[in-house]
Amino acid sequence: MVAPFSTHTARVSYLGGVRDWHEWGCDFMRMTRTCDFQAPPEVVFSYIHLAEKHKAWMKGLVSEKSLDDSPDGVGNVTMMTMREGSNVREYRVETISYDPPRHVAITMSGGNLGNMVMYVDYRLTDLGGSCRLEYEAKMEIQGWFHKLLSPLFTIMGGRQLDKMFKSLKQAAEAESGRG
Repeated sequence: MVAPFSTHTARVSYLGGVRDWHEWGCDFMRMTRTCDFQAPPEVVFSYIHLAEKHKAWMKGLVSEKSLDDSPDGVGNVTMMTMREGSNVREYRVETISYDPPRHVAITMSGGNLGNMVMYVDYRLTDLGGSCRLEYEAKMEIQGWFHKLLSPLFTIMGGRQLDKMFKSLKQAAEAESGRG
């Protein structure tokens, strides 16, 4: 049996080179994860991209609605409403790269991000009936307060990301009859 995150990585790095999470003065924060699924890439991609499947793995998702009539793909914009603790926040999500079932990339803004923008990239590799997901999120850190707290944000965000990926893995593998 494969562990949920058999090839799991949790490195914090910044554009310009990998650094220990506790170094100060960084301008970019980056988180990566790699996860193997006993499900075909088409199934995993559907959970990553289709709004109706997001609640199965995105902790705190209250609702998601399209802000335009554009079809799936580059330029599609949605508004995600997320419960974060006792607060409800809205995030604007725009698809910036779309190549089903191999790749989708988005930008997120609003909510607790303030005026910062998070870039999120999902890449799937077909392993012949199963697949590997490579995830990368990066964000420019603005202001001394956010730079000071970025190591804490990374640890807390990483823990939440691990829980969401566990739920994503369970949902995709159950749909494929392998969970």
